[in-house]
Amino acid sequence: MAWAAMASFISDLIFDDQGSRLYATFPKWKQYKNAEQFHENISDYQMIEAAHKIDILTRNQRKGLHGLLNGRNESAHPSDHDPDANEALGYISEIVQRIKRIDSRVSQGNYSRSR
Repeated sequence: MAWAAMASFISDLIFDDQGSRLYATFPKWKQYKNAEQFHENISDYQMIEAAHKIDILTRNQRKGLHGLLNGRNESAHPSDHDPDANEALGYISEIVQRIKRIDSRVSQGNYSRSR
């Protein structure tokens, strides 16, 4: 669920300008009219890459999110990875902190938000 919050947050940022920056960079994605359609049809990996390409995420933020996505995939799919409560809480805490940092960067005008 923590990753779902991050993915929703990033999708919302991508569509904060009604998708104009996304569509300018990825014209084939004009078929996705809102954040919900976009997130339902684009992989989380592609979403992170798109957010970086349109300057929502820095290179380091992109790398960090790929790491968190890998951690999510490791825990959500059959594997020998079995996180304990502390690891799960740490993951959630990291997601929350990264959302705050990305939001702070966007709010400071390093990316033009319409709201």
